[in-house]
Amino acid sequence: MKTIYETYNSPQPDGNFYYVHNVSDTRPTAHPYTEIPIPDSLKNGLPKFDWMKNQWVDASEDAQAKMLSDLQAAKTKLTADLKIEQDARIEAEAENNTIKQAVASIGLKVAELSVPNTKPAEVAE
Repeated sequence: MKTIYETYNSPQPDGNFYYVHNVSDTRPTAHPYTEIPIPDSLKNGLPKFDWMKNQWVDASEDAQAKMLSDLQAAKTKLTADLKIEQDARIEAEAENNTIKQAVASIGLKVAELSVPNTKPAEVAE
């Protein structure tokens, strides 16, 4: 058995740029797989295989930059969503006030119609 590494260009859900496989010694290894082991100097970092250099590199800064970029994109989207929700709330409050005014106006008209005529009747001569 031999250990090979399936490499990725971006971090996977577990945060790594690779997945470890144990395969038969006779299995050929080709891109995106490599048999080159991760150096001990990168074990505490974030190893990523650089195919141009054909070696493992520390991608800690790349990963942090991607996470920062993803967070900034999420913030932008959430800010836009919040604006939409705030505008909808303001519009709903304005509609609610209009309805309240209409109900109050109807209430006044009903009250006017409910009051009996208290004027003394004119006497015809």
